[in-house]
Amino acid sequence: MTQPPNQNPYGENPDGNNREENQRNQDNSGSAFPPYPSTPHPEDQPQGGYPGQGADGGALPGYQGYGAQSYGSQPQQGYPSYGNYGQPGYNEYAQQGYPQYGQPGDPELVRGDGRVDIMMAVRFGFKATFSNALIWLLGTLIFFIAIIALSIVSSLIAIDPSSPTGINPTMMDISSFLISAVALVISVFIYTGALRQVDKPKIRISDFWENLHFWPTLGVAVLVALIGGLIGGGISALIMGPGMMDPTTVGPEEIAGMFGGLALMLLVMILISPLTSFMVWYAADGREGVFGAIKCGFRDAARNYLLLLAFMVVTGILIIVAAVITFGLVLLILMPVYMLALAHIYRQIAGEPYQIIR
Repeated sequence: MTQPPNQNPYGENPDGNNREENQRNQDNSGSAFPPYPSTPHPEDQPQGGYPGQGADGGALPGYQGYGAQSYGSQPQQGYPSYGNYGQPGYNEYAQQGYPQYGQPGDPELVRGDGRVDIMMAVRFGFKATFSNALIWLLGTLIFFIAIIALSIVSSLIAIDPSSPTGINPTMMDISSFLISAVALVISVFIYTGALRQVDKPKIRISDFWENLHFWPTLGVAVLVALIGGLIGGGISALIMGPGMMDPTTVGPEEIAGMFGGLALMLLVMILISPLTSFMVWYAADGREGVFGAIKCGFRDAARNYLLLLAFMVVTGILIIVAAVITFGLVLLILMPVYMLALAHIYRQIAGEPYQIIR
């Protein structure tokens, strides 16, 4: 049988090189392969390897060598130093009392630009409420039970059989004041817990009192309540007048005037609510003191006034209708949703970190 021709394009030499050329290279370098040409790389230089390294690979005298300084400890080539990972200065949110992010399970956070996304805040409110149902739903139930129990106790204390109405008005006023004071104190912890919920997907009971700014938050809450009370009381006194307090002089015109005054007072309270509702959050977040919180809350809310007003009017109507239909049971869900949505909106308009809810 005829032998097939050799298909190697290099002939009998499978390496593809000329035998004579290979022999010359081997004679010159001691190797069968051509020498690697020199380059300007540090390792090819005769004085040794990298800067500060001698020919034998050791460090030159007086040179600390690579790794002598930790990463980020000194600025290099005009770039600023960023500090070591985990050290102060690495995470600016941690310096402000916010937890450090970037760990598995942490939410996606952005810093607000002063504008508000109402629907994102509402989505966050529902998601956070049901993701932490044991805390928010059960906590709301306990809060309502406590307020109802205090109201019943105060009514029993105010009973006075010797009074024509059967109620001692002084004791009733004192009891109402105490209930309002207790609600304000509890609200300070609720504000703190809601802000921590904006920071992370899961919260603990201790988050309601850790990093607590009690006195500034309580001070702003009291001032906002006084502002609302003064406005409401002033409108009532102006519209209804002292004659309304005398049952013997009340007629159809006086009753119509009373309802008109109540409607006007409600309208004014609705119009100013966007400007006052976010003041307390600045104090609860530790960003401002009492007067700074009032100033920033008014300024940032005024910039988004129409959107905030529409949000509060629509949610107020929906909450009232839902409460009537469900005999108040739906409030166990809607109240924490509304509170968490407010916390999210605050972070947006204040330019602070908040969760992205898609």
